[in-house]
Amino acid sequence: MTPSIAAIGCIRVSTDQQADQYGPDRQRQEIEREAERAGLDIIDWLEESVSGANHARAAENAYYALLRERPGLNFIFSHPNRVGRHVEVIVGIARTIHQRGGTVHVAGLGNLRDARNWKYFLRDAADAESDYQNIVHQLVSGKRAKAAIHGLWPHGDVPWGYVLQRDQRGRSTLPAPDPAVAPIIRRVFDLAETMGQARMQQVLNAEGLPTAKGGRWATTSLNNILSNSRYTGEAVFQGITVRYEAIITKEQFERVQVKRALRKREPGPRDTSLLWAGHVRCPDCGGSIGRDGHKTKYGQYIYYRCWRSRRGEAARQGLEQPCANSRNWPTGEADDLWWLYLVEHLTDPALLAEIVAPPIEPAVSPPPARVSELEDAIARAWEPFAAGKIPQSVAERLAAPYVAELEQLRAEYGPRPARPAPNYAVQAAQFASALRGGGLTFAQRRELLAALDVRLYVGPHGPERLSLNIP
Repeated sequence: MTPSIAAIGCIRVSTDQQADQYGPDRQRQEIEREAERAGLDIIDWLEESVSGANHARAAENAYYALLRERPGLNFIFSHPNRVGRHVEVIVGIARTIHQRGGTVHVAGLGNLRDARNWKYFLRDAADAESDYQNIVHQLVSGKRAKAAIHGLWPHGDVPWGYVLQRDQRGRSTLPAPDPAVAPIIRRVFDLAETMGQARMQQVLNAEGLPTAKGGRWATTSLNNILSNSRYTGEAVFQGITVRYEAIITKEQFERVQVKRALRKREPGPRDTSLLWAGHVRCPDCGGSIGRDGHKTKYGQYIYYRCWRSRRGEAARQGLEQPCANSRNWPTGEADDLWWLYLVEHLTDPALLAEIVAPPIEPAVSPPPARVSELEDAIARAWEPFAAGKIPQSVAERLAAPYVAELEQLRAEYGPRPARPAPNYAVQAAQFASALRGGGLTFAQRRELLAALDVRLYVGPHGPERLSLNIP
């Protein structure tokens, strides 16, 4: 009796978006026929699922590990395109198996240790890569045409706050604002115009507004929204712009980016042992005024200084000249002087009114594009009734979702009662009661600066202006 020759059947299934016409059942049948023809005994099957976005080949390690366990093992593939997609990968795997003592068989070609079979294997490997590239080209071209010709969303997820609409055949069309989430996105951008992210987190969490993942607001969740220009109603795919209904205006998005850049603290050493660390900025260049110092024969001399006034820092940031605001402020002197400046503004109603961020005014009218879409949808729902094709009750039922959304939209953007001017006299008196006694510890002062999101702008001659947000 002839001893059996062990072989492994190798199946590879694509998980690309295109339908894979060369599935596991067909591969298995062809591998079994090749094994019978070559007198091989299939002792196991190795199945691999490969995504078009992932070129890592975990199965390669499996081939080589099996060879270490059973030298001389045979591997059967149904076709070169089941080994890989690219010529260098297909040929590389086959060569490596042969170098490590194994043998590759391909259905219809036979044993690749035969030079004649290897020649046809190389030809089919080149055809496999060409076929794959054609499929990729067709997919990309189709998505590009969808955006360029039809102006529709080609592929991928839409930003949180949108819902991807679909036509009657189930094909994606354009994103539309999610009525339940879009107000949250607008609220985030409105807050970003008047306060920093630390304060925004406090406000949003206090208001109980959910994040995309349902958790509490944090830096990451805010950055994901505030840096996403797609909320302006435009998305660019391969250089093609797709337009849809905006949740915020381009002007507001640009304003928020500018203000975020101004609030961004400069990179460099941080020392929270300094009272004003992270809360002082230069009025000339907008850079941070932070901790600096040098050694003297009497010890370490610590002071505040504009970072961009240092020549090395200015050069690192690509500035032609260092900032002219180069005064060194001794920490003890600056902490006391600047704190008195803050207390004076917090306890004087007139000064307090000047530095508190103005209240956010809601939009006065809903997005006209969405209103027009809803009105058209309502009119279309009533057309069959006007033509005598359906009863009134059915028309009302068809129009009801659009009517409800339109009413909700108009209510959201409807007239608001005028906001009464804040009573800064009361607030100033409350601050005076807390601050005049001088009983705040260093930690409490730091906490107050953070809670108010204080920004103090200090020039060469002293504090010039102040901004803050009152919770």
